Amino acid sequence: MENKKTEAVEVEVAFPHKYNIDIPFPKEEWAQNVCRTLSADRELKEDQVHRVMIVEGTHLKVTFETTELRLLRTVVTSFFDMLLLCMNAINIFSDLKQYPIHPS
Repeated sequence: MENKKTEAVEVEVAFPHKYNIDIPFPKEEWAQNVCRTLSADRELKEDQVHRVMIVEGTHLKVTFETTELRLLRTVVTSFFDMLLLCMNAINIFSDLKQYPIHPS
């Protein structure tokens, strides 16, 4: 009987669809808070969605990469919904009324 070795092979998933967002805030602290808040939730389909969020000065920079265009639209729309919620909280609890958000 032959002794066969099996080796694990890593398969790299291609993420052909990409979307970059650059969101300016009046204060670096707000950018940090929003980044931490939105980073708390992991992507539901981590094998199909790759998200990177960084803060550079007063800017929150977000990059989404997905395996499918439809999925990119879904995750970006969801991100903007959560971002608006964060900005509304900032608007309510801060002294600066920087982000006037009106209900649709």
